[in-house]
Amino acid sequence: MRVEFFSLEQASLSAGRQSWAEIDGLWLSISPVRGRLVLRQGAHSQIVSHKVRLRYHPQVAPGLRFRKGSRVLVIHHVETLDSRQRWQSCLCEEISNITPQPAKETP
Repeated sequence: MRVEFFSLEQASLSAGRQSWAEIDGLWLSISPVRGRLVLRQGAHSQIVSHKVRLRYHPQVAPGLRFRKGSRVLVIHHVETLDSRQRWQSCLCEEISNITPQPAKETP
């Protein structure tokens, strides 16, 4: 298991466009659960579900996302793991674009 520094982001609408703003930086423990390849808007995307564990943060909520560089984890569910609010667990989907590979020609 790897611990990484991610930023927590929230979406806002301005001039009809969605933009994301950083709220805070967090340390996360990320465990992959499952994955699939889908076609979205004519491009292949990889969607991998992850379970994320982190120190309790009051602003972590469904609809927000974690981001580190091009790696994006969209939060779908948040659960507090203990009654003292020390740890949280999130179910997330990682969405990343995959550049199509050119077809190999056979002689």
